[in-house]
Amino acid sequence: MPDPPPKTQLARKLRKSASLPERVLWSYLKDKQLGPKFRRQQPIGDYCVDFFCPELKLIIEVDGANHDFKLEYDNRRNTYFQSKGYKVVRLEAKSILKDLNTVLEFLVVVIEERRTELGS
Repeated sequence: MPDPPPKTQLARKLRKSASLPERVLWSYLKDKQLGPKFRRQQPIGDYCVDFFCPELKLIIEVDGANHDFKLEYDNRRNTYFQSKGYKVVRLEAKSILKDLNTVLEFLVVVIEERRTELGS
C-alpha cells in the first residue's frame, strides 16, 4: 500500500502531539457535543487546520504564544480559507484553559450564526 500524502502524514503527527488547549477543546468538539461534527488536524489545501466542521465550512484555530510571531503567515492562511468560503475563528490557547465555559458559549453562538449564514 502506498504512503499517505504528506499533508495526511502531517495531520496524523499533529493529532498525536496536540497541545493541552487543543486536547481540552477537542474533548468538547468531538462526538457532535456542540451540534455539528468536527474533525481535528484536517488538511485543507496546503494547510492543516486545528478543527474543521465540513457542514458549516467552519475552521477553528487555537493560537498559542508562538502565533504572535506568525501574524503574516496566519493572515495568508485566513485569506486563503476565506477565498474558499470558509469562516475562520481564532481562539487563544490561554482562554481555553482559563475560561473554557466562555469559549464554549462563544462557539455555540458562532455555530448558530454560521448555520444562519449558510441557511442550514
